[in-house]
Amino acid sequence: MTNRTDVSDYLIHFVRSPSKTDFPTDYKNMEEFYFPLIEGEISSQYDCLTNIIEEGGLRASCSFRNGKATIYGADPVICFTEMPLLNLLQYAASRNNTSRVSEYGIALLKKEVYNLGARPVIYGLSNDNKFKYEDGNKKIISPEILPYCEQYRFVNLNLNTDGYTDWTHEREWRIKCSEPNYYLSISDDDYLNTICVKGLNIFTDLFFSEVVIILKTIEEAEEVRKIVQQQLDSGYARGGDEFNTKIRFLVIDNSIKFLNTTEINSIEDLPKDSYYIHEYESISEIDKEMIRNSINTCSVKAKDFAKEFFDTTKLAFDEYGALKDTCGSAHVASFDTENKYIRFMLSEELAVAVGGCVWIKIENYDIPSEQSITYYEFIAEKQCEILNKVVSNIFRVYSMRD
Repeated sequence: MTNRTDVSDYLIHFVRSPSKTDFPTDYKNMEEFYFPLIEGEISSQYDCLTNIIEEGGLRASCSFRNGKATIYGADPVICFTEMPLLNLLQYAASRNNTSRVSEYGIALLKKEVYNLGARPVIYGLSNDNKFKYEDGNKKIISPEILPYCEQYRFVNLNLNTDGYTDWTHEREWRIKCSEPNYYLSISDDDYLNTICVKGLNIFTDLFFSEVVIILKTIEEAEEVRKIVQQQLDSGYARGGDEFNTKIRFLVIDNSIKFLNTTEINSIEDLPKDSYYIHEYESISEIDKEMIRNSINTCSVKAKDFAKEFFDTTKLAFDEYGALKDTCGSAHVASFDTENKYIRFMLSEELAVAVGGCVWIKIENYDIPSEQSITYYEFIAEKQCEILNKVVSNIFRVYSMRD
């Protein structure tokens, strides 16, 4: 901690609007190179931020511009800035180009990123523009000039009028994501597809004690909070790693009045009012008991529902007495994960979050086991009727084929 106004306890990974020039020109299969989880195309810095949260981490890259890598050496990196938040906002405003820098981002404690190998970049060398390359296409410098292991940190600096290049204002840090470490597993439940990319899971409490998500408006913060809440409910990011429980939503519209003073520059100095905080509505003790009793009724009556199914079913039986039907299962579920009754069920472990919805924990006592999805759907539908009479018609049958 420090009283200086030019440094911060946090490093910020700012996101930007995508550009077609951000990919290598010689890469043949762009779908494998980038595989976003959000629906539709990533068209803005906000889309980019939500996709990071959906994926559960930050991807490493060689930072392509106009089809060519801008990172020296052979290793992809994740970039951060050491600028205090006020300076980052001023920088974004001065450039006025969201494809290069924006006010959206993710902040992590500097010491925790440092512990994972992040280091400040090296601006310029003694023979800055005169060194030779071992591989010019991959921007690999001869190790006689700079060791391979440090080349990812190099940023060109030229303060002469001819070829002027100066990025020192970005106060950049980088973390190198090289094999065999720093892989990010990205799982798409909708298409049953998983890829492994070089990157870092920033939402795990194994590495980070907190994550600060930086957005522009309260409305955006509420939308993103719902995405985060789905992963908090399940306990895991989409890639399978445990999800950090200390996530804060920093709203620029709320913060700017504090940052415009002469006393506050950095995230750590901002008051509570700078953050979006959501509190779920509680329910009465009578409602809590009513829900517990209704779930228990569903369990007890499962045997009666099974008997009713066999008494009324038109499905045929095979020679072994088994139903001729598609194999599968069914659950009583709800997609209204923000509902106050669902929040209570989750808090009391009466339900479990699965892939963006909630399954109610109902023990189907003493029912015959069958390889029939229709059978289990029938029972679940009857149980939905019981619960929907109690809680505002929010339950439905969730079926899965084996």
